[in-house]
Amino acid sequence: MTKVLRPEDPGRDQPGQTGGAAPTNVVPLRPDDPVPVPDISRRRHLWRCVVILLAVVISILLSASILLTAIVVRQERLAAPDWLRARIEERLETQFPGLQVRFDDLGLVFAEGGRMRIRLENVDLAMSNGSTNLSVAEISGDLAAAPLLRGRIQPESLSVSGLQFLLRRGADGRFNIFSTAGEPSANTAAAAGRDLQAAVDEFKTLLSLDNLSRLTEIHGDGLSVAYEDLRAGRSWSVDGGLINLARSGEGVSIVGDFTLLGGHAYATVIRTTYETRLGDSLGQFSLSIQDMAAADLASQSPALAWLGVLDAPISGALRMPLDGGGPAGPVNATLQIGQGVLQPTPDVEPLPFSLARTYFTFDPESETLRFSELSVDSERLKAMADGALRLVSTGDGGPQLVGQLNLSRVSLGPGALGAGAPDLGGLNLTGGQLDLKLQVDPFRLDLGSARVSAGDLTLAARGHMLADAAGWSMSMDGHVDEIGNRALLAHWPEGVAAGARTWVAENVEEARLHDIQLGLKAEGGATPDLYLGFEFDNLSTRILKGLPVATGVSGQASLLRNRFAIQAETGQLAAPGRGAVDMAGSAFIIPDVRIKQGPAEARLQARTAIPDALALLDQPRFELLTKAGQPVDLADGRAEVTADLAFPLRKGKLEPGELKLKLDGVLTRVQSDVLAKGHRLTADRLTLTGTEEALTISGNAALDGVALTGQWHSNLGPASAEGSQVTAQIRLDRNFVETFKLGLPPEAITGSGTADLSIKLVKGVPPRLRLTSDLTGLGLRIDALNWTLPRASTGQLEITGSLAEPAHFDLLRLEAPGFSAVGSVSMKPDGSLDTLNPDRVRVGSWLDAPVVLRGAGRGTRRGWNCWGHGRSAQPAEGQRQQRVRPRHPGAGPFHNRRKAVVAGHARQLRGRQGPAGQLFWPHQWRRDGVGPGDAIASGAGDPDHLGGCRGGGEIGRDPAQCQRWRVADRPATHRRSGHL
Repeated sequence: MTKVLRPEDPGRDQPGQTGGAAPTNVVPLRPDDPVPVPDISRRRHLWRCVVILLAVVISILLSASILLTAIVVRQERLAAPDWLRARIEERLETQFPGLQVRFDDLGLVFAEGGRMRIRLENVDLAMSNGSTNLSVAEISGDLAAAPLLRGRIQPESLSVSGLQFLLRRGADGRFNIFSTAGEPSANTAAAAGRDLQAAVDEFKTLLSLDNLSRLTEIHGDGLSVAYEDLRAGRSWSVDGGLINLARSGEGVSIVGDFTLLGGHAYATVIRTTYETRLGDSLGQFSLSIQDMAAADLASQSPALAWLGVLDAPISGALRMPLDGGGPAGPVNATLQIGQGVLQPTPDVEPLPFSLARTYFTFDPESETLRFSELSVDSERLKAMADGALRLVSTGDGGPQLVGQLNLSRVSLGPGALGAGAPDLGGLNLTGGQLDLKLQVDPFRLDLGSARVSAGDLTLAARGHMLADAAGWSMSMDGHVDEIGNRALLAHWPEGVAAGARTWVAENVEEARLHDIQLGLKAEGGATPDLYLGFEFDNLSTRILKGLPVATGVSGQASLLRNRFAIQAETGQLAAPGRGAVDMAGSAFIIPDVRIKQGPAEARLQARTAIPDALALLDQPRFELLTKAGQPVDLADGRAEVTADLAFPLRKGKLEPGELKLKLDGVLTRVQSDVLAKGHRLTADRLTLTGTEEALTISGNAALDGVALTGQWHSNLGPASAEGSQVTAQIRLDRNFVETFKLGLPPEAITGSGTADLSIKLVKGVPPRLRLTSDLTGLGLRIDALNWTLPRASTGQLEITGSLAEPAHFDLLRLEAPGFSAVGSVSMKPDGSLDTLNPDRVRVGSWLDAPVVLRGAGRGTRRGWNCWGHGRSAQPAEGQRQQRVRPRHPGAGPFHNRRKAVVAGHARQLRGRQGPAGQLFWPHQWRRDGVGPGDAIASGAGDPDHLGGCRGGGEIGRDPAQCQRWRVADRPATHRRSGHL
């Protein structure tokens, strides 16, 4: 029980002072919560307080009526003396048992017009059991004077100042009003609370009394209201509130104005309005708010819970019919949401917006929100929608909204997906439908199905977006059936993959895109990744300026993690005047689309005839064959070439070094009459490699049937003036001799060996050749010099010269056991050997002299002529002079004037080495007694025979006769001719 103190009690509050503290915040009432079943004993407490308050006023007025005559003409305030105040308090306690009434002062004033005003100050009303305690700073009212003189109290208006009460919503959603000025405990609250709707009904019954029939206005100010929301776990309080009741006949309107100061930079202004008729339980309730925090409003109803993800001030109004304390029909709302952010939890990045607006109706029976407008305006997004969402309760307590929204417009601005993400700014959608589910806590938005359109483009999408401790996460997938390249560019935001968009705009002439896949993914607050994938056909494009247009291209393209790639499955391109090149497998790649004028890569796969492939490589961007000084018809056959290009994506001519090229290819069934003029090069398979600086063709080939393994290498760019070069390892055998018409006797070469061949090709200059070999595996015979190189031996062969017409070799060097020669070689116009001119020939120790070998020429017997001059070497000590014996006398002429000729078929001469393995000749001979001469051939026969005769003697004229040579020591001084 609450103890009530009289004014003279030492513990009594002073005027204007209230007992207890009130909560600090206030929010609107929840209109759709169920009305609690009132407790009969509790329901009467507050109403009794109100009735007692009016009874006190009326009793006081009756008691004070005896004073009317004294003051009516004076029109001044009359203060009640102490004895009168005590008399009135005792009378009230006697008339209303259990009621304790105390007030500090009472005053009466008669005003003009026959009106009287009464005022009570510091009024305390309490039940003797302490269940109700009401403190009012001041109560005043206007009474009609005439009825009062007749003994009737009929107030026309009342004013209440300094009223304090507590409004509490329980966990079950029921509202109770407490009259205690102090904050009640749980037990006290249960005892002192009064069901709000019951209090309203009883107040309406009171207004229906005859004594209050003249009452048209009640005004309250200095109102202090504490609001506790046990269901939301929050509390609010307001001070200085105003309340006005206006009555017109049976109609009653109650308006309350409050100002709420919260933890924001703005103050919240609240106006509540309740309109009803006396005797009718139905009423209209409206709530107008200005700058209320979204979270405060969202906490009052599940239908408003979706506003809780916002941090922004809300202004607007809600209007609903009430019956029995609960909604009796739809709730209509108009809300203007000021500048703020979307931020479901403090852990996620706030998404700012400038303004949002919504008009909706909530049907409590079907629990459906019907939005006639839902719009948002921000730098990142401008959107407008309408639709219906159904409120669904979940087991975990968090409400969900499930339904469909219709989009009328959507415009994405710069940075719509956040910093570092693809910039979708400029994307405009003209309509669409979203089937969605929104869960507020924890926040998750699911799109089960969405179809949006932009002109003739329709996108089907699905996905989700959620916020948790890690940040924002999203996954969105979309699909477009078909679109043309021009329509694609019209809807492609300039900030998304700008490099790829520029390339498509400048290089794609025509295309049909289909099966287009879109994706947007982000995990744990990471920057969203945009994925784009599509298939295309009928594509006509120029991969790189300076290249022909590729036509009939089909394939796939993708954009993932800022990498854009196009892969061709079919397609062709052709150099002007050339055949088509199959480019299936070709690709174009932009590694990072975020870089303006960044790098690009292209991989061209070419399958075609060799001249057509080389023609592509000789286009203005490359000019590989032109730089190499070779025609594009370098060879016939088939080519499969991969060209990897790297270059910057920018307009204008590329600077030297900006275009990077890497070539890899295979040439098959190759035939060329160009690489080695006058000879046919063939190959089953050759490898082609190259860069922007060099081009190489290598592999196993045959030159006029002669096997070789090597490569053709050409410098490009600044080094192209150096020309190209052929390097090969060629097989040396009898076939080589016959193929290149060297005019050597068949037995001159046996076995096979290899030689390293190098040919330097410079434009405008005859090719230069160099051939070297170690003669491994090759057998050599020069019967005229009685010299043989076994196949098991090795040596050194080097030939250099010019492949002019006719060819000329300025160096011939042959080093082998028992033989050494250095000289030059000249060829006849028909390609056969003309002369071999060693400046010095050394055979063993018996010959060190210049020699000339003259080929027999094409069309004659295979053979050679050997010319020599100079002094032969002396035989070593102990060696015998060797003699020659022709197998076929008369085989050829010889001449001598310090020079002799031995002519004949190689089989006609044979010789034998001396004891030391050296070949030597006898020096002097005389024929027919005419004179001495130099013998030039020896070692061909038995040591005891010369010319087929044993012993010495004269040489006869008859070739069939036995001819005898006589050796002399002096040099020859005249010419002789004859037969060996």
